[in-house]
Amino acid sequence: MTLNISYPKPNCLCARYLARFLQGETLKHREADSATGSYRLASHVHYLQEKHGWHIERREVTEATRDPTGRAATFMEYWLAASLIEWAGIQGQEYVEKVLELEAIRIAERLAATSPTADDNPDGTDKEKPSTIPALSNGPDNGSQ
Repeated sequence: MTLNISYPKPNCLCARYLARFLQGETLKHREADSATGSYRLASHVHYLQEKHGWHIERREVTEATRDPTGRAATFMEYWLAASLIEWAGIQGQEYVEKVLELEAIRIAERLAATSPTADDNPDGTDKEKPSTIPALSNGPDNGSQ
Protein backbone atom coordinates (compact mmCIF):
# COMPACT_ATOMS: atom_id res chain seq x y z
CA MET A 1 0.00 0.00 0.00
CA THR A 2 1.53 3.32 -1.02
CA LEU A 3 -0.06 6.29 0.68
CA ASN A 4 0.82 9.94 1.10
CA ILE A 5 0.21 10.03 4.84
CA SER A 6 1.77 12.24 7.48
CA TYR A 7 1.41 12.54 11.23
CA PRO A 8 0.25 15.69 13.00
CA LYS A 9 2.44 17.17 15.74
CA PRO A 10 2.17 14.79 18.71
CA ASN A 11 1.04 17.49 21.17
CA CYS A 12 -2.24 18.44 19.42
CA LEU A 13 -5.79 17.18 19.78
CA CYS A 14 -5.79 15.62 16.29
CA ALA A 15 -2.81 13.53 17.37
CA ARG A 16 -4.69 12.28 20.43
CA TYR A 17 -7.54 11.09 18.22
CA LEU A 18 -5.20 9.56 15.63
CA ALA A 19 -3.36 7.68 18.39
CA ARG A 20 -6.63 6.10 19.48
CA PHE A 21 -7.53 5.21 15.91
CA LEU A 22 -4.10 3.61 15.46
CA GLN A 23 -4.82 1.49 18.54
CA GLY A 24 -7.95 0.19 16.82
CA GLU A 25 -10.42 2.27 18.82
CA THR A 26 -13.72 3.47 17.41
CA LEU A 27 -14.68 6.98 18.47
CA LYS A 28 -18.05 8.66 18.73
CA HIS A 29 -18.66 12.26 19.70
CA ARG A 30 -19.70 11.41 23.27
CA GLU A 31 -16.49 9.48 23.90
CA ALA A 32 -14.36 12.20 22.35
CA ASP A 33 -16.10 14.85 24.44
CA SER A 34 -15.64 12.82 27.63
CA ALA A 35 -11.96 12.17 26.90
CA THR A 36 -10.95 15.61 25.66
CA GLY A 37 -13.71 18.11 26.38
CA SER A 38 -13.98 18.84 22.65
CA TYR A 39 -17.22 18.76 20.68
CA ARG A 40 -15.23 18.93 17.43
CA LEU A 41 -14.41 15.31 16.60
CA ALA A 42 -15.75 15.66 13.03
CA SER A 43 -13.51 18.68 12.46
CA HIS A 44 -10.44 16.80 13.63
CA VAL A 45 -11.31 13.77 11.48
CA HIS A 46 -11.65 16.09 8.49
CA TYR A 47 -8.25 17.64 9.29
CA LEU A 48 -6.60 14.21 9.58
CA GLN A 49 -7.99 13.32 6.15
CA GLU A 50 -7.41 16.58 4.28
CA LYS A 51 -4.08 17.69 5.76
CA HIS A 52 -2.49 14.37 6.65
CA GLY A 53 -3.99 11.88 4.19
CA TRP A 54 -5.54 9.43 6.67
CA HIS A 55 -8.68 7.71 5.38
CA ILE A 56 -10.98 7.51 8.39
CA GLU A 57 -13.88 5.10 8.12
CA ARG A 58 -17.29 6.23 9.36
CA ARG A 59 -20.86 5.20 9.79
CA GLU A 60 -23.99 6.91 11.01
CA VAL A 61 -25.25 5.74 14.40
CA THR A 62 -28.52 6.49 16.17
CA GLU A 63 -28.67 6.14 19.95
CA ALA A 64 -30.99 7.21 22.74
CA THR A 65 -30.11 10.43 24.56
CA ARG A 66 -30.62 11.33 28.22
CA ASP A 67 -33.42 13.65 27.10
CA PRO A 68 -36.45 12.81 29.29
CA THR A 69 -38.67 12.87 26.18
CA GLY A 70 -36.91 9.78 24.84
CA ARG A 71 -35.31 11.57 21.89
CA ALA A 72 -32.68 9.71 19.88
CA ALA A 73 -29.63 11.40 18.33
CA THR A 74 -27.92 10.52 15.05
CA PHE A 75 -24.18 11.08 14.78
CA MET A 76 -21.05 9.60 13.23
CA GLU A 77 -18.74 6.90 14.54
CA TYR A 78 -15.13 6.89 13.26
CA TRP A 79 -12.26 4.37 13.03
CA LEU A 80 -9.28 3.31 10.94
CA ALA A 81 -9.42 0.17 8.80
CA ALA A 82 -7.29 -2.66 10.17
CA SER A 83 -5.25 -2.66 6.93
CA LEU A 84 -4.29 0.99 7.46
CA ILE A 85 -3.29 0.33 11.09
CA GLU A 86 -1.19 -2.58 9.86
CA TRP A 87 0.36 -0.38 7.15
CA ALA A 88 1.34 2.22 9.77
CA GLY A 89 3.22 -0.57 11.56
CA ILE A 90 6.01 0.18 13.98
CA GLN A 91 6.17 3.85 13.00
CA GLY A 92 2.47 4.20 13.83
CA GLN A 93 2.87 2.47 17.19
CA GLU A 94 5.89 4.60 18.10
CA TYR A 95 3.79 7.66 17.27
CA VAL A 96 1.00 6.36 19.54
CA GLU A 97 3.48 5.91 22.40
CA LYS A 98 4.84 9.46 21.97
CA VAL A 99 1.34 11.01 21.85
CA LEU A 100 0.11 9.09 24.90
CA GLU A 101 3.31 9.91 26.79
CA LEU A 102 2.85 13.64 26.10
CA GLU A 103 -0.81 13.38 27.08
CA ALA A 104 0.08 11.68 30.37
CA ILE A 105 2.71 14.34 31.15
CA ARG A 106 0.26 17.17 30.52
CA ILE A 107 -2.40 15.50 32.67
CA ALA A 108 0.10 14.98 35.50
CA GLU A 109 1.27 18.60 35.26
CA ARG A 110 -2.30 19.85 35.41
CA LEU A 111 -3.14 17.65 38.38
CA ALA A 112 0.01 18.79 40.19
CA ALA A 113 -0.87 22.42 39.53
CA THR A 114 -4.38 22.05 40.90
CA SER A 115 -3.72 19.66 43.80
CA PRO A 116 -2.59 20.79 47.23
CA THR A 117 0.83 19.58 48.30
CA ALA A 118 1.56 18.03 51.67
CA ASP A 119 3.17 21.32 52.77
CA ASP A 120 0.05 23.27 51.82
CA ASN A 121 -2.28 20.83 53.52
CA PRO A 122 -0.42 18.83 56.22
CA ASP A 123 -3.52 17.60 58.06
CA GLY A 124 -5.33 16.54 54.89
CA THR A 125 -8.24 18.92 55.43
CA ASP A 126 -9.49 21.61 53.10
CA LYS A 127 -9.31 24.27 55.84
CA GLU A 128 -7.55 27.48 54.97
CA LYS A 129 -4.25 27.88 56.82
CA PRO A 130 -4.25 30.73 59.32
CA SER A 131 -2.26 33.74 58.28
CA THR A 132 1.20 34.05 59.80
CA ILE A 133 1.14 37.81 59.25
CA PRO A 134 -0.05 39.62 62.38
CA ALA A 135 -3.23 41.60 62.00
CA LEU A 136 -2.79 45.32 61.63
CA SER A 137 -4.07 47.39 64.50
CA ASN A 138 -5.56 50.85 64.30
CA GLY A 139 -4.31 51.63 67.78
CA PRO A 140 -3.97 50.10 71.18
CA ASP A 141 -6.70 47.64 71.96
CA ASN A 142 -5.69 46.66 75.47
CA GLY A 143 -6.79 49.89 77.13
CA SER A 144 -3.24 50.89 78.16
CA GLN A 145 -3.38 54.52 77.09
